[in-house]
Amino acid sequence: MSEFILALVTISGLFPITKAVSVLVDKEHKACGPAEFLCYDQMTCISLNWLCDGEPDCSDDSDESLDQCK
Repeated sequence: MSEFILALVTISGLFPITKAVSVLVDKEHKACGPAEFLCYDQMTCISLNWLCDGEPDCSDDSDESLDQCK
């Protein structure tokens, strides 16, 4: 029964499936390992060894930002 209600709500446009999918994708990108740094773009994980090493490894240079390298 719940599958039918979800399908009806999705088809009716009350719950756009594109928003649900984008939320799942975003959560997938936020999981870095314990020895990794999540760049501010929320999509890239780099090794903690590369954090504040003088070379930007994140596309947004967040691994070399003043917030991280105090």
